[in-house]
Amino acid sequence: MTEASFGLNGRLLAVAGEGAVRVWDLAELSRPRRVVTMSLRKGATVRSIALAPDGRTVIAAFVQDHSLVFDISDRMRPRRIGQLPKTTGTVAYSPDGRTLAVGDRDGSLRLYDVFKSQIPKALGPAVNGHGSLMSSIAYAADGRLLVTGSRDRSTIIWDLNDPVAPVRVGAPLTAQSGGVFAVAISADKSKAVAGSSDGTIVVWNLDDRARPTLRDALVTSAKEVIWGLAVSPDGGTLATVGDDGSATLWDTSGKG
Repeated sequence: MTEASFGLNGRLLAVAGEGAVRVWDLAELSRPRRVVTMSLRKGATVRSIALAPDGRTVIAAFVQDHSLVFDISDRMRPRRIGQLPKTTGTVAYSPDGRTLAVGDRDGSLRLYDVFKSQIPKALGPAVNGHGSLMSSIAYAADGRLLVTGSRDRSTIIWDLNDPVAPVRVGAPLTAQSGGVFAVAISADKSKAVAGSSDGTIVVWNLDDRARPTLRDALVTSAKEVIWGLAVSPDGGTLATVGDDGSATLWDTSGKG
């Protein structure tokens, strides 16, 4: 399994896989430069990884153990500075780097303050959401809306205006027969996208966030698991990543 996360305005990329967490400097895209390597214990599998927007902190959520917080300010000497509960399922930094969203294995959501310190501090109690492991999480560009996906095949929209108490907007969205392993929100927050293990990509219209409607249902040719999603800034193009690591582009502009 390989997980990845961008930071420092896309200048850095953290990748977990093959027994290590590595951070790459992408200043020259034709010649990526590895700047940090942190070896993992044998058999460790990273479920989710998050690189802070300022490029100073990496959080890795493991399948078998606690989630670890690493300070990589000194690229030559990265160090472990903290941990999150063993029940952590998925993690994501807010775009401004002030808050960390953590999805639990029981499907609940909790927000952490990471502005005052690199070590996450819970802002409030966990809020119930999905019925089983939260497997994917993504912020809107302004950090005020969040979308999460779960192995229970549901997608949930969250209002984060009060980070101490995130509010679930409407009922869980269900239109897929497999777990939701990738999610995204368009820049204008008009649509949310969910990619599933059943090979489908569902686009939800969020004009009425309390009652999202199904806008598009796309199916990959091989019905492969969707592991990654990204929506273009104008919302008209969707990129998906499947089992073989290749990317597919979809027209979601609605213009034919």
